[in-house]
Amino acid sequence: MPSLVAALLVWCAPAALLLASAGRTRPAPRSRRIVLEALVVLLAVGGLVALRARGAYAGTGMDPQLALSPVLLALVMVGVLLRVLPPLVRRATRSARRSRGLVPLVALARAGAQSGAAALSLLVLVLAMGYGVYGGLIPRTLADGQAQIADWRTGGAPVALVGPKDRLSDDLPPVPAVGHRVTVTGASGELTAQDDGTTFPGARFVGLDAAALGAADPSSPVARALLAAAGADAAVGRTGAGGDVPVLTALADPGLAARFPDGTFELTALGTGRSLVHVVGALPEEALRDPVLGPALGGGPRPGALLVFTGPSAERLPAQKNQASALLLYPAAGGPPLDPTAVRAAAGVQLAPTGGPGPQVELRDRGEELDAQRSDGLARSARLAFRVTTALGLLLALGTFALDLLLSATERARTTSYLRTLGIGSRAVLGLQLLQLLPLVLAAAVGGTALGLLLPAALGSGLRLGALTGGPFEPAVHIDWTITAGLGVALVVLMTAGAVLEAAISRRRGLGAVLRLGEAL
Repeated sequence: MPSLVAALLVWCAPAALLLASAGRTRPAPRSRRIVLEALVVLLAVGGLVALRARGAYAGTGMDPQLALSPVLLALVMVGVLLRVLPPLVRRATRSARRSRGLVPLVALARAGAQSGAAALSLLVLVLAMGYGVYGGLIPRTLADGQAQIADWRTGGAPVALVGPKDRLSDDLPPVPAVGHRVTVTGASGELTAQDDGTTFPGARFVGLDAAALGAADPSSPVARALLAAAGADAAVGRTGAGGDVPVLTALADPGLAARFPDGTFELTALGTGRSLVHVVGALPEEALRDPVLGPALGGGPRPGALLVFTGPSAERLPAQKNQASALLLYPAAGGPPLDPTAVRAAAGVQLAPTGGPGPQVELRDRGEELDAQRSDGLARSARLAFRVTTALGLLLALGTFALDLLLSATERARTTSYLRTLGIGSRAVLGLQLLQLLPLVLAAAVGGTALGLLLPAALGSGLRLGALTGGPFEPAVHIDWTITAGLGVALVVLMTAGAVLEAAISRRRGLGAVLRLGEAL
């Protein structure tokens, strides 16, 4: 019932505003308009700044600040359009005066005369179009976020065996279609900087074969960073009085590498003796999102130090039962896809329950992981809600457009009837209707599309889509150009249908029904 009441109010509000404004086409005084525009801009900027500073909504129920921000942005967009539209229409009218046709001149003149009074119609159309574009953008972003989670859990490979390192073996029986195998080792411990003694408890360590990963997945940012770093795969050095302290090499996360460039740390971890780590470079930001780190990092990068090893240094990482490692399986280039059933049969010994405490080895299939994400009830409800919002926006645009045509029908009828006395035919009347409606529709399409595309960036951290996907990162926003183009086509179809209907009605209307002797146009 509350949803029905809200929908009724949303539907009736534009109608009430349009009816209330019927017949009042006088523009507001210039000073009052400037004050109103400045007030709207200040409210919109203040609301967005407050929303971004607040971050995600911590309460329950509807977030009024998040709900009002798009409306304020739409008001700003309409204000800009109302400033830009009249000069453009006047320029087009001047060009039409130099042409021989009468219809373009009359249509553009009428559109220019009504452009100031179309503010409410334009606001509703911009909101409907903006919410439609935004509503199409969110499901695409959620789908990409779900694919990101599936890749993160499987390390970016089609099939992965995830579990303690001591239970993972690369010596699997031959599996059809397997072309590449990459072992990823996960560990944790403490780092102590040799420069100033700063300690980093809970540091995360990941070891892998960069050459094997580069062959299996050439697009991997981690593989490219490790292969490009000088000394990352160097032989393990020795130091200490008796040369008994190994010196490993690694790439560090950007924060650690910036604080300790070319730094050396003492590594303390369960299952290994004293050793040192020399940082030879920094991981790029894109490498921190590389799904190959997913099985070892679990829920995603946490605050704290992260080191990534390759070559001989990666082989020195300890086997820790409480830290997950992974064996990633890739198909051969150009070969058939992997069969998870065949992999499960080949890894039966590793997948068998041990009966003891501690984590077990599990097989993760990217296809199954993606299906599980898509069947999530929260994400499906969110997609349905945004699709319903898009449909309601189109219905709202239809109702507003029809009401605007109804309120201006008498004035347009006088114009077309007058032109018919000058010998204008039916096709010219149709062109007149289309040209008169074209500026409003173009402005609504441009403003609504811009509003829908700007909303994700404008709302910032106030709208966290990661809460709907549960992924390690906030999903990147992806524009669904198909829905955006479809909404534009819908507006054009709506305009054409209205013009055709009006032209058909004008053919049946007698001239005496709207014109009076001695009346000026």
